[in-house]
Amino acid sequence: MTGVQTCALPIWLNNYNNRPKAIYRYDTYGFTVGGPVFIPGKWNVNKDKLFFFASEERKNQKLGASLNLKTVPTAAERTGDFSNAITNSNQKLYIRDPLTNLPCAATTGVGGGCFPGNVIPANRLSADGRALLNAMPLPNFSGDPTYNYTSEVPYNQPELIGTYKFDYNINDKWHSWVRYTRDYYTLDNPYGISSSFPTLGTNETTRHAMGLALAITTVLTPTLTNEAVLGGSQNLIPQQPLNTTYTRSQLGLTYQNLFPTGETGDLGPIVSFGGSYISNSPGMGNGIPYYADNTNFSFTDNVAKVYARHTIKVGVSIERDRKDQTSGNPVGTISFGQDNNNPIDSNYSFSNALLGNYDTYSQVDKQRFGRYYFTNAEWYAEDTWKVSPKLT
Repeated sequence: MTGVQTCALPIWLNNYNNRPKAIYRYDTYGFTVGGPVFIPGKWNVNKDKLFFFASEERKNQKLGASLNLKTVPTAAERTGDFSNAITNSNQKLYIRDPLTNLPCAATTGVGGGCFPGNVIPANRLSADGRALLNAMPLPNFSGDPTYNYTSEVPYNQPELIGTYKFDYNINDKWHSWVRYTRDYYTLDNPYGISSSFPTLGTNETTRHAMGLALAITTVLTPTLTNEAVLGGSQNLIPQQPLNTTYTRSQLGLTYQNLFPTGETGDLGPIVSFGGSYISNSPGMGNGIPYYADNTNFSFTDNVAKVYARHTIKVGVSIERDRKDQTSGNPVGTISFGQDNNNPIDSNYSFSNALLGNYDTYSQVDKQRFGRYYFTNAEWYAEDTWKVSPKLT
């Protein structure tokens, strides 16, 4: 029963808030065609030399995202006014002034170190902190202390898959084929710049995967055959921001990264919020642009020999892989999480950001581009022995 209630929650919330149902669309269409290749009366007249096969499949997918529940700062809180701030258990929340060096109990205000009126003075506000809070959308839901913002935006993922193959009978003893495969897709994720909000832009992932294989089979003698297959494949997976407003220049951020040589592009930092008094905490930013290139080459050869009551097979396989990939976070990561062990903590994640008091900060000192190589070689030998007509 619990599982049923959990699965039905997004539907119930949509109905309760008069929100339309999530969109799910799966449109798939394509074709396959094959047959002999010939020139009537001139070449391959018997239609037994060259054959082709082609297949194309197009998938248009529009997938609804899961219902996203988050807590965002109110319009008043973005100006430093926390007079109406409450905890996730619906208690009044008091903001501590770190400059007093005095305690301020978060739910009672006891200790003498709270901001008067629960308002941070304007001259204490961090311009960068305000810019980061203002990047988040305003609340669109009320009535629950654990969240005040909901969203459910679908994303598109068109995909194109193709296979093309030619088989050629060279003569009675030699046969060959060549095959090309392709799998392209584009994923435009509206939650790619922020997993919390669909309002900051899109993370576009464009994958180009392709493969080519060539095989030759020969009958050396009536009892001896050989098959060799040579193949290669490549899988390109770049990710980049698309139509985003979450950039350092548009946000007007003025702080300097610890390692300027580690910066890539203009995308804003990865920012997280959290703590004991906030549920469904939001986050912004993504470690993009990102690039990966997986390239593979392989060769296999199999020999089969029939000798008396034995069928002997011997084979070898050699594979060479290479992966080129960016590594490290190019934009930096800032946490404004509430932390009682932080002497400049103000009891609340959003007020920490307004004061410019981060809990942790991390960034790579420079961008690195990894190149990873892998080589694998294997062989096998087997014997199928027919001991008797009833035993093999």
